[in-house]
This record gives sequence, C-alpha cells and structure tokens, in this order.
Amino acid sequence: MISCLNEIQHTDIQNCIIGNKCGTITISVYQEAESGTHIFHVQPDNEDILPICYVIEDALSVY
Repeated sequence: MISCLNEIQHTDIQNCIIGNKCGTITISVYQEAESGTHIFHVQPDNEDILPICYVIEDALSVY
C-alpha cells in the first residue's frame, strides 16, 4: 500500500477527487534527433510512488 507524505486534503470539484496527496509524477518526453524515436523520463517526487512509475514506464515502452 502507498503511504502518503502529508495529510493535506486535495479536492478537485470537477472530477470529485477527495483524498490525501501521496506524490507527483513528472513525465518528460524527448525525441532523438536522428531516429525520431521518443524517449520518456518518468520522475517521482518520492520513493513511495515508485510502483506506479513502473506501471507508467511499462505502458510507455510500447510507444
């Protein structure tokens, strides 16, 4: 189970999400100059959400 770093409640009225923020994942997209191949860099802001990053990396590896 993912533990949360802070107890600040995050509410998003448009999507009705209410909960404690556990972290942020940043995805940067690069393109190789010669081949045009896309490269994805997935960066979590803490180790607690690494399992989610692994799922995202696996999903992006097919592109």
